[in-house]
Amino acid sequence: TGHSLLPTLAPETDAIVILVGDVYEAAQKTLAVLRNEGLRIAVDSSGRKLDAQIKAAVKSGILYVIFLGEHELATQRFKLKDLRLGEEKELGLERLVSKLAARHRPASEL
Repeated sequence: TGHSLLPTLAPETDAIVILVGDVYEAAQKTLAVLRNEGLRIAVDSSGRKLDAQIKAAVKSGILYVIFLGEHELATQRFKLKDLRLGEEKELGLERLVSKLAARHRPASEL
């Protein structure tokens, strides 16, 4: 096989969940649903300011952030931020899963 000087690598993490407030325990069910759908989800439970958490996600090459707080858990509507485009959408859990799952493509197609 030929050697490529610049390999194309797909990000290993589909999205990072940023916990807003003290919701770690309450968020476990939602996180389990996302992971059971085959999504690779990281969680930032550092408690740092949102800006710092978002900057860390960008630096690590993560494309999406899901904000998860008491309001999102109560309404089952989740804010998904596309870090490439800077766009933020509010989606139900099923739509959130399908949007992230649609991103499972070979890196050469991105």
